[in-house]
Amino acid sequence: MLLENNTERVMNLVDIIDDLNGINKVRLAIHILEENCFSTKYDESFIRLLKEVLGILDSNYKKVITNFAKYKNLLFISAKYMELSLLEKQNFLVELLFKIFQYDFNDEEPKIKCIWLLLFIKFIIVFPAFNTNQLDLFDILVNLCYYIKRFSEGGNIMEKITKTYVEKIYRGLLFSESSIKEVTERNPMQIENDGKMQGFRFYDKEYVVDGEKTYDGEKSNYSRWIYFGKRYSLDEIKAKYGNNPDYRILISNMKCNGYNYVCHTQAGSFLPMEEGDMTFAEYIAKHSKEKNAIRMFENLKKHIGERISYKAWWYGVEQNETDTLRNVNYFSNIETEHSGIPFIGCGSAISSITLEETGEELYSNPYIEYGYDRRSPEDIEDSKRKFFGDVIVDKQRDRRLKAEEERNKAIERADLAAKKAKYTLMKEGLTLVKPETAEEWLQFADNNSNDGYSVFVVKATISMMKKFEEGISFEEAEQQVYNEELGLSGFMAGATANALSHFAKQGEEYRKYWNKQYGIEDSEEKGTVNPAVLTIRKK
Repeated sequence: MLLENNTERVMNLVDIIDDLNGINKVRLAIHILEENCFSTKYDESFIRLLKEVLGILDSNYKKVITNFAKYKNLLFISAKYMELSLLEKQNFLVELLFKIFQYDFNDEEPKIKCIWLLLFIKFIIVFPAFNTNQLDLFDILVNLCYYIKRFSEGGNIMEKITKTYVEKIYRGLLFSESSIKEVTERNPMQIENDGKMQGFRFYDKEYVVDGEKTYDGEKSNYSRWIYFGKRYSLDEIKAKYGNNPDYRILISNMKCNGYNYVCHTQAGSFLPMEEGDMTFAEYIAKHSKEKNAIRMFENLKKHIGERISYKAWWYGVEQNETDTLRNVNYFSNIETEHSGIPFIGCGSAISSITLEETGEELYSNPYIEYGYDRRSPEDIEDSKRKFFGDVIVDKQRDRRLKAEEERNKAIERADLAAKKAKYTLMKEGLTLVKPETAEEWLQFADNNSNDGYSVFVVKATISMMKKFEEGISFEEAEQQVYNEELGLSGFMAGATANALSHFAKQGEEYRKYWNKQYGIEDSEEKGTVNPAVLTIRKK
């Protein structure tokens, strides 16, 4: 949401308008402004601009008289809107206009957004007390310029471009002097060492190009420094130069400023090294592990289709196996005729691989400890760093963290969608369940519509009861709902079967049919089988 001070009532109402299409969002805004104005500060230009947008979306809008009463969903929202306080009404209108801005109007988008942005900025001016985020407003202003430019005849579209630069530093009289040059990529191996340079780093700079004019942006995305020289700790400086009065100031500066390391550069200067800074020699060493691992992977690939012997650990247990090599996935795993084994993974890792026929060693990782059984991502990454190096592990970690973030966002979206559908599902199910279970159904649907996982059971239960009403067989209904429509897991299907046995009018017949599929023939047996639960009985 755009505003930070919304109440729960406003947020709930905003969630409801999310389901409206673009035309109805505009209709609702016009209706609220025309019929429910709460401030004399509104003038006709607000409504006029919104009607201009609606005229673009609906060609018949100006030809007929609009009967708002036929839009039941909009009337409901309007009624809820009237229950809000004055400040809540103001906030809701801002959010509604912002939703219109975010909506994708396809081919008409530039024209509509140009009109709408003029309206929104005027709205913000009328109500300057709103706690809008400054960055949001800045983005709106930038977008306004962009769409006006795009909509104007013959106008050039402003374009943002990003360039990458290398900053080289040289020893100066008092301070280091910089030399800046544009580069096509951030590759330290392409930076030529002229023998005088202290070090270098990369950064990006954004520009806005408007026809023949170019406007400078801010520098950003700085890399860490890479120095040409040797790293020294404070203790090493003391040991080497402690008795030399020429280095007392250096030692004092390191102590007072908390510098743990300095680099004695090839230019003769001493520069402080912060976390992430490195020498060029350290950079080479950091990447050499990755190159050594790649050489081993390439060697392994040459022997695909041949018999190999490998020593690995499986949750702390040593495994010595012989199999046919089928594939090699760099930095990930090998695939054999009968299995897939990670080079370094959760609870499993390979110590060595040899060619069965000759005994030639194809792969060896001396960092795999006896009884390897690492489980946490951090412990696994620590083991990988020792053998693969930091570069590849940092990339894998970034991908893992990004995937986790996307997964969490997807869960949040699914949970929100479930809550928004709660009352629709409760109402829909009431028409299908046995009358005597109506109250229990409302409680069941309420409890299981709070997250994106459980709501599938509610949806499946409703879909199955509809199929039963249509006279579709149990078997065909399961195929359509469990497999084709929703793709339920075994646990979800078992929970749905249990719900159907209680709520569906054909529940008892379905319970017997369901249990029979899993070997339970006794009609007196209570409950339903959950196929995701394994039960072990003594014979």
